[in-house]
Amino acid sequence: MIDFVITWVDGDDPIWQKKFEYFSKFSEGDKRSVRYRNWDLLRYWFRGVEKYASWVRYVFFVTEGHIPDWINTECTKLKIVKHSDFIPLDDLPLFNSRAIEVNLHRIPELSEKFVYFNDDFLIINKINKTFFFRKNLPCDIAVLNAMDGRGVTDAIIEAVAILNNQLEKRKVIKNNILKWFNWRYGLFMCRTIFLLPWPNFTGFYDSHLPTPYLKSVFREVWQKESSILRRTSKSKFRSYGTVNPYLFRYWQLVTGQFSPINPSKKAIYLELRDSNKELIMSIIRKQKKSIIVLNDSTDIENFDAFKLELQGAFNVIFPDKSLFEL
Repeated sequence: MIDFVITWVDGDDPIWQKKFEYFSKFSEGDKRSVRYRNWDLLRYWFRGVEKYASWVRYVFFVTEGHIPDWINTECTKLKIVKHSDFIPLDDLPLFNSRAIEVNLHRIPELSEKFVYFNDDFLIINKINKTFFFRKNLPCDIAVLNAMDGRGVTDAIIEAVAILNNQLEKRKVIKNNILKWFNWRYGLFMCRTIFLLPWPNFTGFYDSHLPTPYLKSVFREVWQKESSILRRTSKSKFRSYGTVNPYLFRYWQLVTGQFSPINPSKKAIYLELRDSNKELIMSIIRKQKKSIIVLNDSTDIENFDAFKLELQGAFNVIFPDKSLFEL
């Protein structure tokens, strides 16, 4: 059994906006509006799941409490989960995706095997369950990397430090050498080769795609690193000194709890920026990949026009409602 988990926030909800404004006065952290901007692509996410991943058992739709008025709450494959259903009540409300994500294993009824999606990870062509799990293990790419200061570097630094304190890099790779040096990775293996002389882990290649997890790994890491995970869970806004789900993914890699795959064969990550617009529209309309990740950015001159064109591209491949919609 494989479940999907998707987290969503309605940044246009006036009640949520009032809470955000109130708590932002008393909390440190990242409060940029780009983190909560609504592209209105959620219905296409559900259409992609129904059309191209119908094998999924349940979709766990995680929200602060708001639900789009078009969602079919009676759909048998849909489980609506509020933050208060699985996150310690003392930590709520939260405006920090990291705090929500480190608690995903607490979701009631969630399968041992699940795939975590953000709402900007969209399935646009057929995808088999073996892309996510093989032999009951998450499919992933184990490649060493060096951090370059971009992205969520602070959370990665924290995660890598934890691994270096817990494990010895040389033994980790030796114990699963065929998973670290696997033909499926192609030229990506060069990164690992170049970084082998360093005695400690310097980072891992992150594809920023839907990630398969074992729920038991979340529990294991919580037992070993409860202090930083509790601090993360209590952080109302994204802030330094916290971690994100990469910690659990890295733990799966270094403990050998994964099956080698090269996700770039079927998935692509792109930033929503004016310079990428034509490429994005082409990949969607021609369905060149099975999964497309569209990360928001500030490099958009006319948000409303871009949004309308993007929705039009998705409507070309998903013109019909799914069972998740009314």
